[in-house]
Amino acid sequence: MLSKCYVAVITPFDENRNVDLDSFGKLVQYLRNSGVKGVVVGGTTGEGIVLSNEEKLVLYNYVNKNFVDMELIGCYSSPSLHDFNPHIYRNCNKVLVSPQYFIKPDFESVKYFFDTIISTLDKPVILYNNPSRFATDIRYMYDSLYKLHNVIGVKEAGQVQNTQKYIAWEWFVGNDDLVFDLQDSFSGIISALANVLPTYWNTLDTNMQKVWLGACKLVFSVPSPLLIKYYLYRLGIIKSYATRYALYSTQLEEYFAVLMELIGKSNANQ
Repeated sequence: MLSKCYVAVITPFDENRNVDLDSFGKLVQYLRNSGVKGVVVGGTTGEGIVLSNEEKLVLYNYVNKNFVDMELIGCYSSPSLHDFNPHIYRNCNKVLVSPQYFIKPDFESVKYFFDTIISTLDKPVILYNNPSRFATDIRYMYDSLYKLHNVIGVKEAGQVQNTQKYIAWEWFVGNDDLVFDLQDSFSGIISALANVLPTYWNTLDTNMQKVWLGACKLVFSVPSPLLIKYYLYRLGIIKSYATRYALYSTQLEEYFAVLMELIGKSNANQ
């Protein structure tokens, strides 16, 4: 069984697409009340690539001040080193670092990128491998990256590795639909779907697993995190489902209704 779940939290925005700190606080409180012990803030689900360093720092400081019992993972994802500032992550427990997106860097470029960031961060680092998002598959570099002193794990959303080869690393499931397939070999999950179902990720109950997988199919039927935000908005946890990503769907209400029915049937059967 997986031992931990970090929720890759969405970033709530108001209707003018400014960071809504009040809604963010309500969301983190909702997750904590559900038993969540850690959050990943400013990642891809949190639209981190369109957040400024100043906005990230506000979010990190908010969690650090108001949720001292929760583990905080900050994120850095960028095609360059120009905007990297290790000071931003001073209150984070760990930092999730992605390879350069869009530019399809070669091995030496990725290694230089990681070396530069990791050497200036006085924090444990989790690498994020997601070839579908970043157009780079870093699993071919694991032997080299394994030597970096403060890399402590990988969020794996690419082809599953022989985790025993890198036994000192923690391995986190990066694809929500694979959580039950990988729970025997991975140590945890970094989950977008846990914004919606924070208590379902580590269950042996067949019905609960069907709900998780059904919700996963629905949530990722539209570009993430649009339906996640809409769900939290309809529940009254956040004030708006606005995104800075250019996302739009005419099926949100339809999918929301199906999602609520799915969850409602599950609750009725418990």
